[in-house]
Amino acid sequence: MQCMSDRANYAYLDKKQNLRTYVDRWCIGRIGTWLFSGPPEAISDLRSMRPDPGYLLDEVWCDSAVLVDEYNKVLKFFIGPEAKGWSFNYPLIQATVLIVREHWVDWTVNWAYRGIAEISEYIGLNPKFVIPKHYLNFEAINIKEVSSYIEIDPREFDFDTGELLYIESRWIESFITVKYLDSSIHDYCFPWNIENILLLGSQLLQILQAKQSTFALPSEPPNYRGDGSHDRIESGACIDEINKKITVWWQKPRERRYILEKISRIWTGWSVEQVLGGLQQQYELSNRNFPDLTMSPEQAREIMRNHFR
Repeated sequence: MQCMSDRANYAYLDKKQNLRTYVDRWCIGRIGTWLFSGPPEAISDLRSMRPDPGYLLDEVWCDSAVLVDEYNKVLKFFIGPEAKGWSFNYPLIQATVLIVREHWVDWTVNWAYRGIAEISEYIGLNPKFVIPKHYLNFEAINIKEVSSYIEIDPREFDFDTGELLYIESRWIESFITVKYLDSSIHDYCFPWNIENILLLGSQLLQILQAKQSTFALPSEPPNYRGDGSHDRIESGACIDEINKKITVWWQKPRERRYILEKISRIWTGWSVEQVLGGLQQQYELSNRNFPDLTMSPEQAREIMRNHFR
């Protein structure tokens, strides 16, 4: 298996709890070899590398990371975007962890959903040092952009040339589901990060109610569907107006607690929480099931077994 990214951090705690950290700026093949060969080979390879004491890449530069705690038999890891252009969604993450557990018998194996910040915290370093300052200073999207945004209509997609005919069409980044007070459910796709949209606060509901629902619902399989939309949705949220609850998810492993706190301050009287189940869980939270749009555990497992060969 080839590594899915260029830059990686490794942290190794030996049986005496001595810590070594490493930076790998070209990690082709190494992470896959460790994950699917088991502890002896991974630990042997780590010991042979020259450490970079106390040095961790930040969230911008750290594409992947592996933590090996030999004393407590704990393995934490995350893998960055794959070269083919698709990221690890929730079913693929779950499948990968299950496969890795087969090779790391008697170890606690988990995906680091909070990315390098989670690795940093585990080894006793302050995670704030791996969060770039400009990440902390995100703002709400311009309200006029949201209200005037016109989504891609699949009827405006030229299937012969593969081009979008609609001049306003843009890349789809996030997906929002709203359960309104009248129990109706509507979906919306946008080309902006979910946190920038949610920072508009409850006025977002009035804006969305005036808009038409999405033309084509996104799906989990990492491919391009010929309807003018790309399936690589990076984030999403389910806004339940009846229960005043927002559940939000992100695909890329990163620290998000400060984001949730900022959103909570804007949505006064609402509960805001992060979920890990991605697109599939978003559909479930709105009491819907789309087998043709979501990936079964069996499908995910087959994809990852073929991918990691």
